[in-house]
Amino acid sequence: MQKLGQTTANAIIKSTVKTNQRAFAAVVANQQNHNELTANWLLRLRDTAHTGESKEAHSQLSAILDYFNAENKKQLGEIDWDHFKETIHTEGVVDKIHAKYEKFMASEYNVESAVSKCGHVTAKMQALDVAMQYNYNLYLAHYMMHLEQLETLRNNGDIMNMGPMELAKLMRGSDNLYTNE
Repeated sequence: MQKLGQTTANAIIKSTVKTNQRAFAAVVANQQNHNELTANWLLRLRDTAHTGESKEAHSQLSAILDYFNAENKKQLGEIDWDHFKETIHTEGVVDKIHAKYEKFMASEYNVESAVSKCGHVTAKMQALDVAMQYNYNLYLAHYMMHLEQLETLRNNGDIMNMGPMELAKLMRGSDNLYTNE
């Protein structure tokens, strides 16, 4: 009885190993097309990298992609859908996955439009950047003046014991703060 159970377990393990090998083969087969798109994208990025920082970022990205794509050099075969239909007992699961797989593989993505936007700043983004820089500097100036006033008040102690001339001397720029508000 034990030998029969061991034989059945060995058969299940062999079947699982074969299934996993076939699934991995399908993934690697589709990876080759993806690698060509990635290589074209990296070439495009390299051409748009003009500063030292962008060139360094490009080389890091390229190294990362090379590292993770190094294992996917093997060519794998087609997916054996009939084998999965025989081994998976749930009705319709393999057919649904096969249909979704075919639909996904039939779709094409236009990466050119996304890549063409890399490394270029549009006029709208430049205008937004100018406005953001202006507002940042304006608010920073006001913020720093208020912080300086608060720090001055904190360091000088009780302002109720100070005279008006001493307060005016310590609170430089306070007239600017009130006139701007």
